[in-house]
Amino acid sequence: MDCLCTDEKGLLYNIEVQNSSAEAIPKRARYHAALMDTHTLKKGEKFSKLPESYVILIIQVAKNQNSMQACLHENF
Repeated sequence: MDCLCTDEKGLLYNIEVQNSSAEAIPKRARYHAALMDTHTLKKGEKFSKLPESYVILIIQVAKNQNSMQACLHENF
């Protein structure tokens, strides 16, 4: 994880900077969300204790692509 942040409400944010736009961006976001969960929840804690979390991927856009990319938003 490049940057893991918590705001005043207890929400978690994982900010990832990638050198290229990979084909598997949704799965990459899912992977990083799972990492946050495993680092947040202690052994024996109930899943209801997991805080709301967000993964923000910042990727480099190739010169032959549009500068505007579609945003993916999924609740995990």
